[in-house]
Order: sequence, then structure tokens, then C-alpha cells
Amino acid sequence: MKKLAHTLKPSDKKSAKAKARAAKKNLPDIIYLGQQILKS
Repeated sequence: MKKLAHTLKPSDKKSAKAKARAAKKNLPDIIYLGQQILKS
């Protein structure tokens, strides 16, 4: 996930950290979010 964080714009990092924190409870969601970020 560290590599993914580096691909984010600085303005996205805070929300990404919040999403990552929530996604620790729901790993499939972070995988899905990561795929959506990579597609965009």
C-alpha cells in the first residue's frame, strides 16, 4: 500500500489515510478502492 500512497496527489493523502484506517476492518474494500484509483 505504500506504493499506492505515493501515486496519490498530496490533497488525497489525508482522505486516503482515513480510508485505509477504515479499510483495515474491511480489506476487500481497500483492494477495491486501490483498483479504482489505479484505473482513474
